[in-house]
Amino acid sequence: DDSQLIDEIVKDVWKLLSLRYPNELKDIIETDENNKDIESLVKKHQRIGIWGLGGMGKTTLAKKLFAKHFAQYDSVCFLENVREDTEKNGVTHVRNKLLCELLRRSVTASEAVGLHTFIKRRLTGKMILVVLDDVDDTEQLDDLCGYLDELGPDSRLIITTKNRHVLVGRVDEIHPVKMWKFQESLKLFSLGAFKQEHPKEGYEILSKRAVAYAKGIPLALKVLGSHLFSREPDIWDSELTHLEKNVQSLSKIEKVLKVSYDGLTTREKEIFLDIAFFFNDEKKDFVTRILDACGFNATSGIKLLEEKALVTISNSNRIQMHDLLKKLALQIVRYKEYCLRRGPEERSRLCDTEEVRDVFKSRKETHKVEGIHFDLSQDVKLDVRVDTFNKMEELRFLRLNVPLGKKRLTIVKIPEDLMSFPDKLMYLEWNGYPLKTLSQPFVAELLVEIRLPHSDVEYLWHEKQVGIR
Repeated sequence: DDSQLIDEIVKDVWKLLSLRYPNELKDIIETDENNKDIESLVKKHQRIGIWGLGGMGKTTLAKKLFAKHFAQYDSVCFLENVREDTEKNGVTHVRNKLLCELLRRSVTASEAVGLHTFIKRRLTGKMILVVLDDVDDTEQLDDLCGYLDELGPDSRLIITTKNRHVLVGRVDEIHPVKMWKFQESLKLFSLGAFKQEHPKEGYEILSKRAVAYAKGIPLALKVLGSHLFSREPDIWDSELTHLEKNVQSLSKIEKVLKVSYDGLTTREKEIFLDIAFFFNDEKKDFVTRILDACGFNATSGIKLLEEKALVTISNSNRIQMHDLLKKLALQIVRYKEYCLRRGPEERSRLCDTEEVRDVFKSRKETHKVEGIHFDLSQDVKLDVRVDTFNKMEELRFLRLNVPLGKKRLTIVKIPEDLMSFPDKLMYLEWNGYPLKTLSQPFVAELLVEIRLPHSDVEYLWHEKQVGIR
């Protein structure tokens, strides 16, 4: 009847309006670099991948493209959260959702299998726009795209993912989402914090601190802006100081970033944590050599982290990790399940100044510690007990260094009769090592590299070492 027809028309109009003006795009800030690049790719190529770290705005960018262009197409579909939906309901459920949207009618599981050729024929020749958001598995993607392998030249398939490898060989071009520049970041942050595109008077310096903390990640800018909205300047200062000095990030930011970590294999997680604690901004060849000694096959391991946007390789071939990811790594090592805090002596890796100092002079068991990194440019005193290192049976890395361009200020107090370093030690760096020889008896079979600049060492060990790498 007429009322039912009117209801259907209203539903269709409402759906079109929601596609054209989704709520998520209400406060969107244009980023010229990302926007121009992706628009250019959409004009030239049928299949486009959008790749980057969680929280970088991949979904928002895809929604913006979809909202701008969907009206030009015969059939359209935006499948959001493919990874999560597949984990909960299975790939068949997700695939049927895709077909229902494109065919504009319900499709049963048996139809999807039995009428594969019929469905492809229905779609062939149409102008189709499909967005598959947050895909993280190649088999998952191949299953979803099985009906889309004969798209016409005017159709478009856009895929967003945190894993670059998913896109290789399956799209024509990959767009890596770039970190936001300062002015764009300040606008986005201000929309959350002040509901306008610039800071309020009296908040300019505090806003710059907040933007510096987020370091170009849109999610961090939005969450931090909302967190500080309508608060007084003294609260801003207190919260920013806490975030700057501690390893905790705001929970919404941490939750998104941790999804990438949770998807790693055990080997990839170990490499990720080692880089975060000990080898950030170091030469890739050097890091690979050290991590290979741990049995990690680091050439492929580092490549996998790069494909998942957890590290980048600079033009000078250095491995680099975003500060918020380093904070995440510190949190992972520091806390057990259910937010129970581990004591420093229970952790696998240490780099916090006070925690390292406590462990060095502690009488507690420290057999879980695998690596220590300490910045000797700090004006503090570091007391080493006779048995400090001897108790660390699993210690692989010991790095007491002075960052480039700084001076050694830490006063290290170390006994002459220091007990031996553990035999599992693979990398030893100690700027200004104060003894004339390494602690004895030290079996250095697993040691890959020693760096002892400005030290008092006259000879490394008393007896001949066999089987040194």
